[in-house]
Amino acid sequence: MSHLYHTTDSLHYRYSNVDIFSMQGRMGSMRYFVLSSVIPLLIFWCLFSLTSITQLTLFSSNLLFNGIVALAIFGALVSMIYLTIQRCHDFNKSARWAFLSVIPFANIIFTLIPGTNGINRYGEIPLSGSWVIKTSFFAVIIVTISIFFHEALHYFAFQIPTSEGKRA
Repeated sequence: MSHLYHTTDSLHYRYSNVDIFSMQGRMGSMRYFVLSSVIPLLIFWCLFSLTSITQLTLFSSNLLFNGIVALAIFGALVSMIYLTIQRCHDFNKSARWAFLSVIPFANIIFTLIPGTNGINRYGEIPLSGSWVIKTSFFAVIIVTISIFFHEALHYFAFQIPTSEGKRA
C-alpha cells in the first residue's frame, strides 16, 4: 500500500489511498456518499443500455432481459457492500456492519457517522475529498432534492381541484 505524506505546521499526517475495489482500508464520508450514489447508477445505466440494444435485435428474449437486470442488481449490491466496508473501517467498525447497506437510504446514515481521528485498527486516515468529490457531493444533493421536489409538485398538481370541481 503506498502512502502519501503531507506536512503542515511541522506535524506529519499519514494518509491512505482509497481503492474502491478492495475491502481493506478506510473511506471518508464525502467520498463514500458520492461513490455510493454514483457507482450503482452507472452500473444500472450501462447494463440497461446494453439491455435496450439487445431488445432491438431479432434474438431478444425476456430471459436475457431478466438476466441483465439481475446482473445490474448484483453489481450494484456488491459495489455498495465494498464501499460500505471501507466506510465502516473509517469509524472503526468491522465489515459485518456493511450488510446494513442493503437497507434503502442507509448510505445517508453511514455518511453522517464521523470517522476516527488518526490511525485506527483498519489503517491510516483516508485522503480528504478532492475538488471533484466535493463538487460531486453537492451535485448529488442538489439533484436528489430537485428530483424530490419535482415528484412532489407533480403529485400535488394532480390533487388540486379545477374550477369545475374535478381533480386535474
